[in-house]
Amino acid sequence: MAWEPDYATAEDLAEYLQINPESVPEGRLELAVTAASRMVDKFAGRQFGKVAEAEQRVYDMWPDYERGVMVATVDDLMDLDGLVVEVDGATVTDYRLEPRNAVAKGRPYTRIMVRRGSTLAATAKWGWSPSWPDTITKATLLQASRLFKRVDAPFGIAGSPDLGGEARLLARVDPDVAVMLAAYRRAGGLG
Repeated sequence: MAWEPDYATAEDLAEYLQINPESVPEGRLELAVTAASRMVDKFAGRQFGKVAEAEQRVYDMWPDYERGVMVATVDDLMDLDGLVVEVDGATVTDYRLEPRNAVAKGRPYTRIMVRRGSTLAATAKWGWSPSWPDTITKATLLQASRLFKRVDAPFGIAGSPDLGGEARLLARVDPDVAVMLAAYRRAGGLG
């Protein structure tokens, strides 16, 4: 799985739209899926892929005075195999991942807490594991269908005022997509 993958395929979109993919100009379905996937990422403040190999990433830390620890907000992390945490260049084992029980709840860890230090480097297989939630694929298909149909909406207006149904297609995620992604939004998004 790639770090910033498409969350659906052109074939998935064609099936969702109930169209023959061979009747569509080459690349148009793929473009809609890729654009929708990046819109999902941007709205959620994270991406839902995973790196293929462990890689080191460096993060600044800040103090949490109430708990007496230093905190680093990190990219989404679910696969803990081979996780190595270093603080100011030294490997540490006395760290805590948060939120607690995240992976058991199907969610990633997003913070690492240690007792002291200023810079945290962690080597891990960053991302969602083994894959992203089905809701992400469904939201991508809904947004991609809207982007795909946009070519049929001159000046961003769909429908007809003569028939009493007119809608302005705005440059933001579909309202239903926003509802679908609400539980996956990450404040200050890293991913």
